Amino acid sequence: MKTVELFHIDRKCRAVTSRTFPVLWFSPGGACVADIFASRTFNGSDAEFLVSLFKRAFIRIEDETLCGHYPNYGLRCFDEGNLTLETTVCLSCANWIGVGSDGAERFCIASDVFPELSSELQHLIPLSPTEASDLQRISEMQHAFREQYDEND
Repeated sequence: MKTVELFHIDRKCRAVTSRTFPVLWFSPGGACVADIFASRTFNGSDAEFLVSLFKRAFIRIEDETLCGHYPNYGLRCFDEGNLTLETTVCLSCANWIGVGSDGAERFCIASDVFPELSSELQHLIPLSPTEASDLQRISEMQHAFREQYDEND
């Protein structure tokens, strides 16, 4: 049976409580911990849906044009009790951190799946009004940048 644990974490990546989630960085061995604001656990068909969404969303990164990694969410996926994925997801620049055989690697979230993933995560555990406003502002800036870039091509 699949289980998914979803965490809303402090994107400032500075722990002040004992309830934390690990945040890996792009460089191997780089890590910090973030406070957990909220969490939910999903089993059965809900977990299966989330795992399938993550599989479609998480792809190897194509470029390095990222804001950094200031994650909004952490998640753990289990299959029959075995941890199969532990990662953090940054909705600002649509990336996540995975662990390869040689350490931490950064991946991006497929652009065609990002809106669905972002919406689903925020539906399951809503962000604070400030975080939601910040994400909206960042999204608008990225959209304007893409439009300007497309005009110059």
